[in-house]
Amino acid sequence: MACALDGIRVLDVTQVMAGPFASMVLCDMGADVIKVEHPKSGDTIRTHGPFPGDIPDKEKSGLHLFLNTNKRSITLNTSEREGRDILLKLITQVDLVISNMTLARTEREGLDYETLSRDNSSLVLSSITVFGYDTPYRHWEGSALTATAASGISKRIGDPNKQPLWIPYCAADFQGGIHGAISALLALRMRKKTGLGQH
Repeated sequence: MACALDGIRVLDVTQVMAGPFASMVLCDMGADVIKVEHPKSGDTIRTHGPFPGDIPDKEKSGLHLFLNTNKRSITLNTSEREGRDILLKLITQVDLVISNMTLARTEREGLDYETLSRDNSSLVLSSITVFGYDTPYRHWEGSALTATAASGISKRIGDPNKQPLWIPYCAADFQGGIHGAISALLALRMRKKTGLGQH
């Protein structure tokens, strides 16, 4: 059965939840997704349960397995030249990159959109960040909890005289992932008209 994203190749260079969820949505729509993990640590989501028998095991994290079902994978250390060169070679063969790297890491490792698209002008890059890459707060780092508090929703839940509450079920992460996938789909649609990628 044909799927909406048959023939679309995606490189997933994300960690934890929002990014992997975005690429999971695209994978479920038929995209061929390659997950990139660090050779030693892997995606830190591997340390989150549930685990069978409550015994932590990086290969058996239920959350990791859920978010990365049907993806292919490769390990690369992009902070070293060899890993970065392999990544840049892979990028010439994909349509889309999903990333949630901080701006500081992007700059440190030379993985900005201009560099990534140098040999692939039709490349789409969907960056999932709390504060964006083109805002006055672009160098601020944040998490789903930061995004939840910044949105103002924390003021509406829990006791107003106590610390802000976390939205249940990792809602901020999943919302970030959904929006990352939607923006990627819109950019791929625009690419059909212009032939050009975008960040």
